[in-house]
Parts: sequence; structure tokens; C-alpha cells
Amino acid sequence: MPLPSPSLLMGKITIQDSGVGIAADDLEQIFRPFFDTADPHGAARIGQGLGLAIVQELIQQHEGSITIASAVDHGTTITIQFPGSVRQPRLPEHLSALLVNAPSSAGLHGSTR
Repeated sequence: MPLPSPSLLMGKITIQDSGVGIAADDLEQIFRPFFDTADPHGAARIGQGLGLAIVQELIQQHEGSITIASAVDHGTTITIQFPGSVRQPRLPEHLSALLVNAPSSAGLHGSTR
């Protein structure tokens, strides 16, 4: 049997817990920077609400996807998928512009003249 073409191959990571879960209303916003879920059990809040926003951005930069399924009192399942072949990574435009316009490194280490 022939192997599928590399563009069809996918990597998949699934993470599952049996914790307090995330309410359905919160799932729609879970990737928004600084979003903080309302813990149904009133536990102390930790973190700043940036983790999932950063993770989603990194995954999308690699042409992958992340999905979250959750139910209060039943836990959460996070699924991350990546394509089998990925385009050459590139810096976001605002960082590329900094490198193009950066001064030469020749004078950064001092001169022996």
C-alpha cells in the first residue's frame, strides 16, 4: 500500500484532564488575550490569561490548529494538529522590518583602530 503524500500526513497531540472544566460561554473566548474564566468552584485565580492566546498564535504560525472541548465538572480536552509538511517559517512583518533596517553589526563590538 503506498504511503499518503507528505501534505496529507498530520501530527496530532491530545491533552485531557478530569478537572473542573470550562463553561460553554467561556469556551468562545478562551483564546482571547487576558481572558479569565469564571471558575465554577471559586478557586483562586492564577495566571494572566495569556497562555492560550500565545499557544494559539504559535500553532497557527506553523499552520496548525488547536481546539478545546470542555464541560463543567467533567474536564477538558485540548487537541493540537499540525500538517505533515509546513512552509518555511517567516518572521511577522513588524520583526522583519526591524532586521532589514537594523544597523550593521560591524561596529557593535568596538574598533581596534
